Amino acid sequence: MNKNIKLLITLLFTVFIFVVLFCVFTNTPKIQYALKAKELELIEKKVQKQLEQEALRKKLEQEKIKQEKLRQEKIEQERLEKEREEQKRIKEEKLKQERLEQERIKQEKLEQKRLEREKLERERLEKEKLEEEKIKQMQNAQKETKAQALTYPKVKIEKNKNNLVLSGAFSSQESVSGSEEILGKFSSSIKKTNIIIDDKINQDEHWIKVLENIAYVFEKNVEQGMLEFADNSIKLECKVLSKEAKKQLMLTLKNLENFGVKSNLSVKVESPQDRLQKAKKDIYDLFSSKKIRFQRGESEVSKDSYELLDAFVVILNKNPKISILIEGHTSSRGDSKMNQTLSLDRASTIKEYLVKKGIDKNRLETVGYGESRPAFSNETDMGKEKNRRVEFKIKGDE
Repeated sequence: MNKNIKLLITLLFTVFIFVVLFCVFTNTPKIQYALKAKELELIEKKVQKQLEQEALRKKLEQEKIKQEKLRQEKIEQERLEKEREEQKRIKEEKLKQERLEQERIKQEKLEQKRLEREKLERERLEKEKLEEEKIKQMQNAQKETKAQALTYPKVKIEKNKNNLVLSGAFSSQESVSGSEEILGKFSSSIKKTNIIIDDKINQDEHWIKVLENIAYVFEKNVEQGMLEFADNSIKLECKVLSKEAKKQLMLTLKNLENFGVKSNLSVKVESPQDRLQKAKKDIYDLFSSKKIRFQRGESEVSKDSYELLDAFVVILNKNPKISILIEGHTSSRGDSKMNQTLSLDRASTIKEYLVKKGIDKNRLETVGYGESRPAFSNETDMGKEKNRRVEFKIKGDE
């Protein structure tokens, strides 16, 4: 019994081995295919993993590049910010320097003004002192004259149209020549009549002083009239074309009263009788309260005087038949030859301006007198300022 069981078991085991071997040999290609598929799957996973790693590497690299770019942008922003702060600092420093410079200039101007005020005050006090001395001298001279009970004969100037006529009594021919010389600075037509020379007359010094102060104003403002001087007194009867001319005459006589000279004034303001007088009045009114200004020591006209010259152009255009003599004058400050040249250059500059504005150059003539024809005393700054002038005279009427 046991023997049969063992045999059966052996038989079953043999069958099992056979079956296994059969299965192995019959299924070998499938196993190889499965193994190869598995191998391909592993390779695919490996490649996929490599691709993922490469993608991750690129992503990390891009992230790194992005971070670097952000870092560079941050550095650039910081640099720009520093530059802006530096520029701001420089600008603030510049503004500070400019403020300090402006403050310094302001302080200098204030100091200069203070010095000028002090200078003007000293000059004023000195002028007042000199005037007081002159008044005392003239008052003493008047007292001496009254003590001598002497009435001097009259010295007389008459103006008719453009002619001046000088007459009266003088102590010497030199006094007559001195009077002619003063009047000749402002008029080209002077006649003498009924001249008396008497060495006993001693009023000539007063007369010359009076004439120096009134000759320019008399010739410029009076159309027709008469001026008499005797016993240190002036009598003036005349006709003028404007109220401003009358005002100038009254002001001049009032200034002479400060030197002890008495005055009797009779002035009549008349309307212009013809076109020539109308043009003369218009020119006088235009320049009576304003003067043409130049750059200091130069012939260039200041821009603020262009409007004045343009108004003069309007008058010339309204009166196309008149011709103008442009006279340049300076004060006595500086070299006389340079002043002569400067006065002519300034007159010529004005002529050039008028020609550019359309005025025929043949209607304009220029002359420079330099410091040779002062209208006022050059002993004061105010007198020097008034002597720096340009005058316009209608040719044929000067």
